[in-house]
Amino acid sequence: MPELNDAQKYYLNGFVQKQWRETPALTQIINCVRALSAGQIKPGFSLDTKYKNSRDLRPNVNDYDPAFLQILADNDIPHLLKEVTGEDLLLTHIQLRISYPGATYMDWHRDTHIYGGKIIGNVPPVHKIIFYPELVGDNIPKLKVIAGSQRRQFSHQIIDLLQTQLCRRTVIKSSNSDFLLFNTAMFHAVVPEPSQTGSWRVIYSFARAFQTVNYDDSQTLIEKYQKILNTPNANN
Repeated sequence: MPELNDAQKYYLNGFVQKQWRETPALTQIINCVRALSAGQIKPGFSLDTKYKNSRDLRPNVNDYDPAFLQILADNDIPHLLKEVTGEDLLLTHIQLRISYPGATYMDWHRDTHIYGGKIIGNVPPVHKIIFYPELVGDNIPKLKVIAGSQRRQFSHQIIDLLQTQLCRRTVIKSSNSDFLLFNTAMFHAVVPEPSQTGSWRVIYSFARAFQTVNYDDSQTLIEKYQKILNTPNANN
């Protein structure tokens, strides 16, 4: 088979892994994570529990530091999303989460699925970028995915979940240079955290304009992202 381009990989596998450009925004995000790990958090913000054995930055990430949005502009993420999905997607949410040892906060699942005729999640599925910054220099497994499972769904949950046992898994590791873009209908699972100090992930969610009604608290974020869409990328 000839080498596939990103759009072909994304259709077949449901994900692509790319490298960040080395920009001040990337350095600043890593510095923010390092400071938070040291207990240094800006006034007006907190780390609150949403899922078991994890905490999320509140009230939002986009106001914590402009680097979390700037990195999307630096890497022309709107163009990448258009290239692999064929759609003009909007940024609807950013999460900065630390995961601690113990039972994983999210085992094998699809963000969008239909079991027994009941629809759960966005239809069509939204797309996410996840970045697992390193603070100690180790490539630690963080996420497991089942390539192609976004195209292979069954309406019976038990039968559907058999894929997670029978199909080959791809393991995504922490990295200060790489990020993962994936279709959230693909099976994915958080790897249990081995470090007692926990590890961080930055999660960006992208949806279609008509789906933004599901993100009423993100209108300001959407407006900021639209400015990125309307600004020529100086890195091209």
